[in-house]
Amino acid sequence: MGLSYDFDIHWLVPRELYSNAQACAFEEETGETADVRGTYRALFRETETASALLGSDEPVRRFFEAAGFGFNVYDSGAPAGRYPQEDETAHIDVIERLTGALPGFDPEAHNMNGFDFEMFLEHLATAEPWVQPAPAAPKRTRRALPVLPLKAAAVLVAVIGSALLWQTGGDLISGQFDTGFLHAFTRGGE
Repeated sequence: MGLSYDFDIHWLVPRELYSNAQACAFEEETGETADVRGTYRALFRETETASALLGSDEPVRRFFEAAGFGFNVYDSGAPAGRYPQEDETAHIDVIERLTGALPGFDPEAHNMNGFDFEMFLEHLATAEPWVQPAPAAPKRTRRALPVLPLKAAAVLVAVIGSALLWQTGGDLISGQFDTGFLHAFTRGGE
């Protein structure tokens, strides 16, 4: 079986930092446009594919590095032949850089170490964006406590407190009461 040429975008700097508002502020402050190319790497999902590319000739590795590829692996969870839709812009950017450098690159002139460049290009042409399904709502396993037992507990505390005050003759507040009564009350009259 051949290598899998699925790759995903691994963000080095979270893509949320490059919102339109932040890009506009950057442009206003510096007069330059914000470029997110250096903030991600295209990484193959399979170790075997990344290893084959890493073991290829140096000009091959430089060609892929210039297009934004790294030699680690990363799996976004997208099915085979698909990539996460939120990474589509970066995915297209990588493909444009690859195709832009193709005229100066001859894969047959180099040892590709088992990396099938034609199969890779075919994969680029057929890969499609994938929308990850929304996570299922969590199941409620515990019911919220009804308000009535909480009120009953408050009433019980008030009744016990009143009984203590009545039994001690009000000495509970001043601290002058017989601890024997309290001991008998908490130990069940032992």
